[in-house]
Amino acid sequence: MCFSANASLAAFFVGVAGQIALFSRGGQSRALAFGFSTLTLMQLFEYIMWENPCSDLVPNNTNKYASKLAMISNFAQPLTISISLLYFRHNGKYNKELFIGTAAYAILLAYDVITTWEDVTCSAPTGVEVSGNQCTSTSCGLEWQWTSKFNGFSWTAYFLLLHFATLTAVKPFSTAVITTAYIDISFFIAFALHKNQRSIGSHWCFYAVLLPWLVYFLPQE
Repeated sequence: MCFSANASLAAFFVGVAGQIALFSRGGQSRALAFGFSTLTLMQLFEYIMWENPCSDLVPNNTNKYASKLAMISNFAQPLTISISLLYFRHNGKYNKELFIGTAAYAILLAYDVITTWEDVTCSAPTGVEVSGNQCTSTSCGLEWQWTSKFNGFSWTAYFLLLHFATLTAVKPFSTAVITTAYIDISFFIAFALHKNQRSIGSHWCFYAVLLPWLVYFLPQE
C-alpha cells in the first residue's frame, strides 16, 4: 500500500504470509488470522488502484469498483476481528457485550456503505510529490474518498469496536494491550506524517500488514 503498485503488492504478500504463520499456531491465533484478512485485502485493492489510474476528468471503472470494495474492507476491519474472536470463544465463554457491539456496528456499516456507494468513484495519488498520477516519494499516497464521507460518529464506532474487541477478547491481556498499542501508535504516526497529503488511511493500512507478525510472536492462551 502507500506510494506505488509494487509497494502495495509487496505489502499484500507480507500480510498474507503473516496470516498463514498466525493460522499455523492454532487456537486464538487462528481466529485472528481470519480477523486480519480485511487489513491484508486493502493492500491488494490499492495495488489495483495504482495499476488503474483515474481522475475526475479521466474515470476508470476498475479503479472505481476497487475503491468501492476497499471502502467495505476498510470499514469492516473491526467487524472481521470481532466476529473471529466471537467465534473462538475463549474457554467456551460467550461475550454477550461484544456480540451486541458487533451487531450494532454491522448495521452502521451497511448504512454507511449504502449511503456512500455512489460517491466513491476514484482513488488517486495526492500530495506535492505527485507527478503523472504517480508518487515521486514515499510521503504521498492514495486519497480515499470515503474517509471524508463517513461522519465522526461512524469513525468513533470503528475505533470503539476495534479496541473493545481486542481488549476484552484477546488473551492473555498483555497480548491485547500490545496489539492495541501497535494499532494506536501506527495510526498516530500515519496521522502525523500524512495528514496534509490526505492519505492517512492509506499509510496506516500499510503499517498494519505487520500486525499479524507482531501477534505471531506474542503469547497466547
